[in-house]
Amino acid sequence: MKRDEFSIIIGGEAGDGVSRSGLTLAKSFTRAGYHVFGANDYQSTIRGGHNFYMLKVRRDEVYSEGNDVDLMIAFDDQTISLHENELSSASIIIRDNSSVKANPRRADVRLCSVPLNKIIEELKGRPIMRNTVALGSVMALLNADLSLLEGVLRDSFSGQVAELNVLAAQRGYGHLKENYRFETEFKSEDLASGKKSVVEGNEAIGLRAISAGCKFFAAYPMTPTTGPLHFMAEQERSNDMIMFHAEGEIAAINMIVGAAFTGIRAMTATSGGGFSLMTEGLGMADRGVQEAAHD
Repeated sequence: MKRDEFSIIIGGEAGDGVSRSGLTLAKSFTRAGYHVFGANDYQSTIRGGHNFYMLKVRRDEVYSEGNDVDLMIAFDDQTISLHENELSSASIIIRDNSSVKANPRRADVRLCSVPLNKIIEELKGRPIMRNTVALGSVMALLNADLSLLEGVLRDSFSGQVAELNVLAAQRGYGHLKENYRFETEFKSEDLASGKKSVVEGNEAIGLRAISAGCKFFAAYPMTPTTGPLHFMAEQERSNDMIMFHAEGEIAAINMIVGAAFTGIRAMTATSGGGFSLMTEGLGMADRGVQEAAHD
């Protein structure tokens, strides 16, 4: 992995916390002064199905996740079988041999086994915390300062849960340092820490809507709508606006159309399937605008 940039892919089943793991790493390297770009891919399923998160970390500004992957965290067999061809030469795969059995077909890919599940069992933590163990291993592999990750974990969780996650990260970091000797050029201390923040796409959309004067937001929670719904709910009081959890997509579109006809800047968000339900309300709104313009 080069000193100035590297890319990571994290893969697992829906519900495994793949996206949260990627976001946690993104925040950690941002605190080191690096620029990051993350892309989340997920299936239209409540549980199950393959999900992955791609993260690009770079000294200079970065505008996409790129192509070649230098490091993979595989929480399931599909991650290896589906994304092996995306790995760069001499890339590294972190996995738990007790649960992930798939082996890469390429000879230039190196495997790094970390007992993610066993460590969490010893700590008496929740199974999903194996992700934190893997993130600690990543920090060790990249010769990065573990305190960056520890700080993000303490900001993301509270009390005993935060400290248990920190301990899990330390165990993953220690296991890799004790059992592997991978030489990587990247070091987080190479770049002075800068005051940067990580903004998700849904948050950026919400911030721009508020700055544009949005005062009413109505939506029904369905991926990927749930993110904007939660974000706008958090901003409701501080920005003197109303966020309404509608009973369905049809209700949401009708609500914002009604609000718009009273002169209020209103907004909704939905999925592809949800938009199909909204088309009738959208069509009626368009007809109403045309009739108003004609009159």
